[in-house]
Amino acid sequence: MKKSYLLALGMACWIFVGLSETIEAAVPGNRGLMKELQWSKEDRLTVNQLEDSSLSIIQDAEGTLWAVWATETYTGEDILYRTFDGEWSKGMTVTSIGLDDSSPTIIQDADGTIWVVWTSSRSHDWEIYCKTFDGTWSGSTKLTENPGDDVNPTIFQDATGKIWVAWSSFRGDYYHIYYKTFDGEWSDDIQLTDAHGDDFNPTIIQDADGTIWVFWESAVVDNMEIYCKKTSDGYTWSEDELLATNRQIEMSYSVLQDTTGTIWVVWDFLHDNYDIYYKTFDGEWSDNEQLTNTPGHDHNPSIMQDANGTVWVVWDSEREFGNRDIYYKTFDGEWSDDIQLTEHSGKDWSPQIIQDSSGTIWIFWDSERDGNQDIYYMMGTFVSWWVAPEILAIFLIGLLVSSSYGWYKKFPVSFNRFSWVITGGKLVPFMEINPNPYIAGNPIRSREMFFGREDVFEFLDTKLEQGVDVAIVLHGQRRTGKTSILYQIKEGRLGPQFIPVFIDIQEMVVNNDKEFLQKIAKKMVEGLKDCEPESFYSLKEFLETNWNENNPYDTFEEFLDICSTLIGGRCFLIMVDEYDLLAEKIEKKILRSEITGFLRSWMQLKSQFSFVFAGTRELEKTKPFWPLLFDSAIYRKISTLKKEDAITLMKKPVRGLIHYDSDATEQILRLTSCHPYFLQLMLQKFVDHINERRHYRIGSEDVDEVVSDLMRHPPSHFNYLWVNSSLQERKVLSAMASFPIESMEIPLQEIYAKLSQINIEDTTVKGILEKLVEKDILEISKSGEIFLFRLELYRRWIASKHPFLRIREEIE
Repeated sequence: MKKSYLLALGMACWIFVGLSETIEAAVPGNRGLMKELQWSKEDRLTVNQLEDSSLSIIQDAEGTLWAVWATETYTGEDILYRTFDGEWSKGMTVTSIGLDDSSPTIIQDADGTIWVVWTSSRSHDWEIYCKTFDGTWSGSTKLTENPGDDVNPTIFQDATGKIWVAWSSFRGDYYHIYYKTFDGEWSDDIQLTDAHGDDFNPTIIQDADGTIWVFWESAVVDNMEIYCKKTSDGYTWSEDELLATNRQIEMSYSVLQDTTGTIWVVWDFLHDNYDIYYKTFDGEWSDNEQLTNTPGHDHNPSIMQDANGTVWVVWDSEREFGNRDIYYKTFDGEWSDDIQLTEHSGKDWSPQIIQDSSGTIWIFWDSERDGNQDIYYMMGTFVSWWVAPEILAIFLIGLLVSSSYGWYKKFPVSFNRFSWVITGGKLVPFMEINPNPYIAGNPIRSREMFFGREDVFEFLDTKLEQGVDVAIVLHGQRRTGKTSILYQIKEGRLGPQFIPVFIDIQEMVVNNDKEFLQKIAKKMVEGLKDCEPESFYSLKEFLETNWNENNPYDTFEEFLDICSTLIGGRCFLIMVDEYDLLAEKIEKKILRSEITGFLRSWMQLKSQFSFVFAGTRELEKTKPFWPLLFDSAIYRKISTLKKEDAITLMKKPVRGLIHYDSDATEQILRLTSCHPYFLQLMLQKFVDHINERRHYRIGSEDVDEVVSDLMRHPPSHFNYLWVNSSLQERKVLSAMASFPIESMEIPLQEIYAKLSQINIEDTTVKGILEKLVEKDILEISKSGEIFLFRLELYRRWIASKHPFLRIREEIE
């Protein structure tokens, strides 16, 4: 024990001296000033229903960001732009002729004029155009007149004020790099390259000595290579210089000259897989240096130097097949580790990075989500605070000497009214996560908190595209997210061609058929309020004056016919949640049994109406009249989330705040089996746990604590599952839950042996197991010889509350 104290005291003294010196060295003259980069939530720059791409971004002399990009239309592509001066402007047009305008690049010249160049097919072949903005936009100027295609333009202004435009031009057998300059008037086209291969994607920079450099990619035979050449006088050019000498696939480069005059070039290089490489020029070129080394593919690097002199490289990485995310790393004397910025199940790629005059880091990227390509961004801001290093060191001395247990991975620190967390070797301020983004039990209405189910929406879209008069049944156990899917459709997830009408049978408090039909009609009229206001008022008036008291079905049929004439080519999408409860209303004589025949007729005979029902599908098994209603329906089972969607739900809403250890992540997925309700419940508990314990990292021990709390205060759904199981099913579940936790997969013969102790025959057991599999409570192997609980949390609850030993004793 004495040695432990001495060791702790020695370590504390070392910290006292070292920490003071470290902070003083890091921020000279600002002792104790510490900074932490905090990222905003990702946001969309573009909201077009078609594709947006080819972003170019600058900050002008007044500090305003200008973002310009190509947006797909139904006839081609247009060039749009937005500006940011504290908030984003609306999207505005640079071009809107309805043809193909693409690949824009933007700069601001020394006089404050904005220039945009792009390539356009408005002349039948591709030519280069430009426009300027000096309070108003000029007309389009055609820069090339070539029978072949001119593409991939870039624009640059040198130190003398001359504008340079370079591009790739097809004027023979290959594409070559051409350029022209503007110094009051445009020069002729000048050919820069003449190799036996295709040259494209030029970039122009000027170094500190005034030398103009042009970089480009060249495709020669089977290789893709990066070249450059330079000129000191603007006329005489050096020979082509091959930068990356691996004679492989080298492409997607980015260039930077830093504040010391060093030129940096980064690119992606294919060997066995794509990785990011770089090299520098400070009088001579360095060797190629490997920047990333992952099993997947790293593409599309972008490089920047911030105001503090730190070099940033950002790229997209495919570390899981079909999924690309944005990563970055920094260089401040040595390279940091790879840092993941985005975590989405879709594809995020082609990032760009810029720092504005306030010091904010902006990263933009293309993203393919929901089958649509848009441009997203995140902002990184440096949060500063001051901690006297002597005070911190004294605190650590007390902590280490009193504990004598060594160095903690994480612990909370309090100074006055502020709280801090030491995690990963950094001191960061702790802030409560409030409000809690996770709410278990309620359907998810917002798009921001809804993750996954892309396959379900694709299924719905495909089936509904086949024509109207379609009925689809989404079925599954309670709390699997069926209602949340309907709410997403209600908010327009399937597109403007549908008029979604959400009907919750549970909320339909009615006394007879007339009131039931009136409520449905009212919901349909409400669905027209925003999209068809004229139809809304005429139908509202009809409902108020025309109900046939003796036969409400006649009035409702007339109402449906009027609806069909008013909505043009659109379609009502009638969504009926908790449809199982219709049978209950019929059994209680609230609704007549004829209602099912009327609904069937409506589904099959009325045009411009499609239906999505959500429920458990128990009715089709128990009610003789029910299968007739859905004899032509299409069924889709709703069960657990895909693993990647579950991980996104875990991490995205709390990105930058909560970090889950890899072991904890796997533990959570195993405990919940990606069940949406139980996953939301655990994540909600983790946020509460973090706010209470005041640390941001979730490890296995935190998972164990939260699970223990759940066992002490279990959700009511556990009891619902239990009481809705038969007595024999409960016996089987209790027996299976009694096996050791390591025995998650239980052989059938062992289950037989366990239940023979309470005299249940093997044939009976097998039938019960199959029913429990059908209910999604158990899973079965392909061989049919192995069973396990689908939900490990439920198994633990049964083992705790309904142990097999107690059941056996009760029987005996």
